[in-house]
Amino acid sequence: MISVDWMKVHPIRHVVERRRRAARRGNADRRILHGESIQWRERELTSLRRRMQLARSLDSLVRELESASVPGASPVNRVAARRHLELVRLLGAILEDGGIGVEARGVILVDRLLLDGGGPLYDRTRAGELEPALNAAVAALKRSRPTS
Repeated sequence: MISVDWMKVHPIRHVVERRRRAARRGNADRRILHGESIQWRERELTSLRRRMQLARSLDSLVRELESASVPGASPVNRVAARRHLELVRLLGAILEDGGIGVEARGVILVDRLLLDGGGPLYDRTRAGELEPALNAAVAALKRSRPTS
């Protein structure tokens, strides 16, 4: 029978268990425990796996925007997005480069940009917000120092 350390397999369980133990002792320092949860989420957001998922989505968007064929079912505001194609490519390149550290905030901004159907990438009435949103995501991603 193989023994499995569930705390290593499921890192969030480790945080939950530490919270329970601290609460039983009556000396739970919520700031430290909350900080551990934030660190875990930050590692998850900036993981190479998550970065590659977003980079693939951005690459698909670039291919769709560059395509000369009739647009598909995607509701992307192609006119606005094509004007900022280089920024979309830059976001993908930053995320794909595993040697460059990225900030979790930047990953969240890219994720929100791609998924928010009411955002500037999709909503034609918000097309003027697309360039600032792309620039904000690039700036937020680049705030980190290189990984070692």
